[in-house]
This record gives sequence, C-alpha cells and structure tokens, in this order.
Amino acid sequence: MEEKIYDYWFYSLEGLRYEQRETLLARLQSTKEIYESPMERIIEAIAPNPWVTERIYNSRNTFKLKQEYENMQKMGVRFICCKDIEYPEKLRNMKEMPGGLFVKGELPLGKEKTVAVIGARECSCYGKFVAQEIGKALAEQGVELISGMARGVDGYAQMAAIEAGGKSFGVLGCGVDICYPRENYNLYRKLPENGGILSEYRIGVPAIGRNFPRRNRIISGLADVIIVVEAKKRSGTSITVSYALEQGKDVMAVPGRITDCLSEGCNYLISQGAYPVNSLEEMMEDLGFPRKKNIKKRKNVKNPLESDANLVYAVLDFVPKTITAIGKELGENDMEKINRLLFDLEIEDKIEQVTTGYYVRKQ
Repeated sequence: MEEKIYDYWFYSLEGLRYEQRETLLARLQSTKEIYESPMERIIEAIAPNPWVTERIYNSRNTFKLKQEYENMQKMGVRFICCKDIEYPEKLRNMKEMPGGLFVKGELPLGKEKTVAVIGARECSCYGKFVAQEIGKALAEQGVELISGMARGVDGYAQMAAIEAGGKSFGVLGCGVDICYPRENYNLYRKLPENGGILSEYRIGVPAIGRNFPRRNRIISGLADVIIVVEAKKRSGTSITVSYALEQGKDVMAVPGRITDCLSEGCNYLISQGAYPVNSLEEMMEDLGFPRKKNIKKRKNVKNPLESDANLVYAVLDFVPKTITAIGKELGENDMEKINRLLFDLEIEDKIEQVTTGYYVRKQ
C-alpha cells in the first residue's frame, strides 16, 4: 500500500494523543513501520496503555484499510494529516492538535482573515437577524467564516455569508459524510462549493455528544477572532470561548437585555473583557476594516401617512421597543398617531407585538 494510506490509518486513530503519536514516530520511524510492527514493539514504545494498544491492534486489517481509504476518495473526501503542506498552519501549535482532517471542499489556509461566529441553537428572532447581518458583513469584506453548522446562530451566519458571496467552513462533530443536523442539509450541500466541510472524525462516525466539545477547539483554532451572538452562561459556546482564550484569540460578544437567558453568556463575556459588538460598523473597524461612509440620501415620499409609517418602521429592529420609546426616537408626542401607525404595520405583517406594548420588526 502507498505511504498515504498508512498516514491515513495512523493520524485518524481516535484517542491517540499528540504525545503518543510523537513517541511512536520517534521510535518506529514511519507510519508504515508502526502499522507493520509486532505489538510487542508498540507496547515497548508507548509504555503500558492497554486502551491505545488494543485500538491499534484491532484497526490493523489491510484489506479493510485499503477499501476504506478508496471508498473515502470515491465520496470526494480528502484526508489531510498534520505533516501535509495543506494542513492549516493555525492548528499546528494548538494544544491537542488534530492528527488529521477529513475535508469536503477546501480548507481555510490562513491567507484571509477568519472569524468564528457561534451562539445558541435555540436563538431568538433577534439572534437570527444579528447572525445573518454579521455573516453578510464579514463575507462582503472577504472574511472567511468558521462555525459548527449547528442549528441556530451557526447555521444562520454561515448561510448568510454564502448568500453574500463569501466563503464559510463547517467543522463537524461527526464524519463529513453525515449531515448533522438534518435541517441544515441545504447549508451542508452548499458549503463544499463555497468553502468546505471538515472533521477529525472518520467517515461514518455518528454525531454523538462527546464529539462536539472536542470539535469546538478546531473552530476556535482556525479563527482569528470569535464572535458570540447569543448564548447561555453555561453552554457549548462557552466551551469554544474557553478554547479561544487558551489559544490567545480575541473574543467579541453581542450585548443583550439583562432579562434574557440567551444574553447571559454574552453579557458575562463582555464583563470579563470581551469586545462588545455595538454595531456592524464598529465591529468591522475592530476587525481592521475602515468604516464605510453613508452616501445614501433620503427620497421624498409624496404620501405623508406612508412616510410616517416608514419612519416608525425604520426605528424598529429586533429588540422590542415600547410606544413611548418609539415616540421619543421620532420626536413625536402624539401616542395615538403612533399607535395607529403601529396597527397599520401589524396588518401589513411588517411588525409584531411580542408582548403588550412592545414591538419588533418582522422583515
């Protein structure tokens, strides 16, 4: 068999730590020699470790290995191990560096700035909107977006980046041949054509809980900056942030209302020194991109009622506002007039009253 197949076998062995790999290579010279060595030599090289030696012993089946490697290639999947030139430089000095990556599409190679956008799976309408706006803004500046292709914030940001013509990369906690979650199949299908899908797990490995915290270190490892949109204080997002801080990465967070559990994580991160995302313009400036000048001019609108409704709609966003707050922003004291305009906008299905007296836009 060719050397690449032995590399595939060795560097994709689940559970083999970086130090153990390096010890075996130092004493047995090559992945081929490790594969062909009697178990006595391997035990001698790695010291008593029944779990690892059993894993190596059970995985040595020449026909199965070669067949598995060829099937992987037929599926359009590549295996890039840490000794290959293509292996991302940002992962090389990372603690618990993955031995290799399975890839559909491309890999982020560090030529462009990379940003991880992460957050709650069960995000709010506001979280969805912000994730999409951030994904779009990053893509328009050529920033490559990294995330976990998860339901909620991750998926919304990645799809928005692709639709804006950018590149995005999904890091999975299962084999790259498995779409998880199934509801993100459209994103899963588009990622290899507009970036890539990658995982340290072999083809066919299912999406099981213990895989996801480990994959989060790759998300943060590949990113220059991490942006958290919505998150509970204790969540998978906090694991990614912990890895990012260990790796010396900058963290940004979108502030939220103190009464929202999905804002607890972001507000806590800001209190601990994370950069607050107060606006898209400020966020892009913090990332090193100059602020764009607003050259748009307001058009004259003939219908004054239509103009007033547009003004009310313009001051609404995805954070609920009261009638009093809307009037204050518009400099309008006639609350009955604002109430009528809000009613008209509700009828047109442009806004929604999320609770008594609080309004948000829907489009």
